[in-house]
Amino acid sequence: MRKSSRSSSIDPSSLSSSALVGLPLPDDSSLWNEVSGSLLPPALNYQKRNESLVSKLNKGHGKLAGIAKTRSLKPKAALQMQDFYTNLLSGLREEKGYLTKILGNIDTILKNRESLENEAKKKKRRGDDKEKAGKPAISKKRRTTGESIDNPLNLESGDQVVVQPVANKEWLLALVLRYIPEKRVYEVEDAEEDEDRPGTRNTYLCSVKTIIPVPKEGERRDEFPPGYSVIALYPGSSCFYSATVMVPPSKNKDPDYPGDYMVKFDDDQGFERGVEPRMVLEPPKRQK
Repeated sequence: MRKSSRSSSIDPSSLSSSALVGLPLPDDSSLWNEVSGSLLPPALNYQKRNESLVSKLNKGHGKLAGIAKTRSLKPKAALQMQDFYTNLLSGLREEKGYLTKILGNIDTILKNRESLENEAKKKKRRGDDKEKAGKPAISKKRRTTGESIDNPLNLESGDQVVVQPVANKEWLLALVLRYIPEKRVYEVEDAEEDEDRPGTRNTYLCSVKTIIPVPKEGERRDEFPPGYSVIALYPGSSCFYSATVMVPPSKNKDPDYPGDYMVKFDDDQGFERGVEPRMVLEPPKRQK
């Protein structure tokens, strides 16, 4: 199973609205609303979750150091530490994804602001030149259209989805880039960098049938009951595999995975693993 080791040193709390007063312009309201409304809150939640996992890992290492001096390490303890690490890696990847999107939006806002300021200066110079020549300045209004773009899944740029780029192959976590109406496909970007080309990510064109939207942070859904067949994100990777729900979030009493599903992945030696609820989805065959 494909795994990833990503980290982020950016503090999302430094991106609060008070730190960016004066940046957003009217034309950039949607970008700014996305930052403050749907990107920053989950980034902060992942930061807290990751800090909690680091604390648990430190405690676990302390306990393991004492155990190693007196007796051999039990498989359950080893598996627990492995899950801590894989969940931390997964959480860091999610945090980095949100932060990358936040920084991308802010960069666009700044570039738009610079562009508008430059355009205003050019218009002023043109107006001054025309007045000097004794000609009245002619104002040109930009033409706008209210055309709506077909978007069957109502997905926005930056939304998380699960896609199957190659038929009958594995399902991958990805980010929506855009919808292409004339081709009736979505262009998406792999959530994980290409192992053979560090620093780059693959992009795919996917039809609606090969896309499963990931619920947004805070979106309410009915829980899957125990024994239900799902696909879930394997901890520490960007791949989704078939699994069976063992314990739903509302009944999970395990202090190491509060609020998570406990699932058993197919062909995973019967281990139960904790998975974030948003990353436990209806199997593709049941998608409507």
